[in-house]
Amino acid sequence: MIVDRIQVAYLETTSGTPIGTLTQLSEATLEVSAESTDAVDKNGTLIKRFWRGKTGTFTATNAMLNLNVMAQMSGTSK
Repeated sequence: MIVDRIQVAYLETTSGTPIGTLTQLSEATLEVSAESTDAVDKNGTLIKRFWRGKTGTFTATNAMLNLNVMAQMSGTSK
């Protein structure tokens, strides 16, 4: 999959409550790490590799000063 640019980022709490959207993002990176577990037969031949997701981090630069974002980052209301 190739992503040319970010149109919008939607923010929500872990319970699904909407927090806001960001529309001026640039320089985005997505880092994912996973751990693999192999299933092998009696000869040690790989039958199946199972990937289990562990962590994911999305980082981007917001092109404009946004007081809503600053309030979210500091843990306060607007």
